[in-house]
Amino acid sequence: VSQSRYRLHNFQTFSYIYSSFQLFGEFPVWNPYMAFGQTTSLYDLYANGPAQFLMMILGKLFSCGHDLFLFTSSLVIEHFVFVFGLGLFLTEIGLTRLETFFVCTAMTLATDYSVQLDLNYDPYTMLPFIFWLITSFFKKRDPRKLGILALFFSTFILFGRVPYMIVILVYFSLLWVGIMFLVYRDWE
Repeated sequence: VSQSRYRLHNFQTFSYIYSSFQLFGEFPVWNPYMAFGQTTSLYDLYANGPAQFLMMILGKLFSCGHDLFLFTSSLVIEHFVFVFGLGLFLTEIGLTRLETFFVCTAMTLATDYSVQLDLNYDPYTMLPFIFWLITSFFKKRDPRKLGILALFFSTFILFGRVPYMIVILVYFSLLWVGIMFLVYRDWE
């Protein structure tokens, strides 16, 4: 019962914000149907991640009124970003295509979307992509990878889950930079 309540709450928050955005062209600043008409809290805004905001914008552009389709599509996008980044990262660290395929397939099959929403899967979807950029920078000494990483951070920090996503992404990124520095410390 608890999990379905959280899933419903995530979808309701998405639907409310998207409906207001679609009708009025802006995100809501007042929630008349919750807590006796409170102002929209920070939670209402960061309860949706980058993929949800992307689907809201695309839904507005194409006049899509099907909230559930957009919400579900945002979950698929999040998972695609995770698996694609994982594939790039595993290939960068030297796994074969077959090994990469098996790991990505295992991660796809191991993902439980009912728990994904409760544990806020968003920050973790970006970690393999970030690890790939950092590893690629250290292996190839290509400063463009740092530019892409900076663009990636600045783009995704603008949309959703800001208060704790930054801490998680920066912490794991710095940890991975430290590991890569130890592995590739023979820099000239």
